[in-house]
Amino acid sequence: MIDFLEIDKQPRRIVLDFFYGGWITETFYAPGAAIKRIREADLYRSVELIDTIFIKEQGMDSIDRSSDLIKRGYEYLTRSKCFFESKDDTTFVSLYRKSLMYTASDMEDVFLRLHVGMDSAFARASNAQQLDDVLFQSRFAGRPSDRYGKTVSAAYTGVLHSGEPRLHHVRALFRREGSEPIWAPYQRLLFPSTLSDGTPVVVCLSDITQDVSIPFLRPNADQAECASGQ
Repeated sequence: MIDFLEIDKQPRRIVLDFFYGGWITETFYAPGAAIKRIREADLYRSVELIDTIFIKEQGMDSIDRSSDLIKRGYEYLTRSKCFFESKDDTTFVSLYRKSLMYTASDMEDVFLRLHVGMDSAFARASNAQQLDDVLFQSRFAGRPSDRYGKTVSAAYTGVLHSGEPRLHHVRALFRREGSEPIWAPYQRLLFPSTLSDGTPVVVCLSDITQDVSIPFLRPNADQAECASGQ
């Protein structure tokens, strides 16, 4: 493929699929960038996978550099006192379908999952069986046996206590029963809200995007600063 890209240098959409513990898809629009990425990833053929989830907190002052979905969610929050203030608003309906929602349970640092948006990053990265389990059976996030849930929910308590939103970049490996695992890079905006009965909740708005500040299979980047559990 590199030989072809070196000959055909016309700008075009180039989609790369490669496997490192799970499948990942990246898109490039310049042959030179795609060639560089192939050579970087090739260096990891015999390198052991060190972790399956990385989270890096972003300052809220970087919201303008976030994805369109995350910016739209933040703009909606700044003009609404509550996430559920305008349930008939088309913007709310769109955001609700792309969000997850949790509330604290009786168990310390374990959260009850109240809502899974069918267009959320989690739903998009899950296969049908996994999603059925989440929607109808597994309603808790943060159990010690749930590596992914425990890691991504670690910030929920801080959001509830502080009342302030938090912005993260995440790169996580999703293991899917009956399907091959995939890597999902995404941005997420966490923010507090309340239900009509006053129950405090954490809303997680997430957007799968290649634009995350977490190095992946890049030999000249330091991934250690991207803690696997903030």
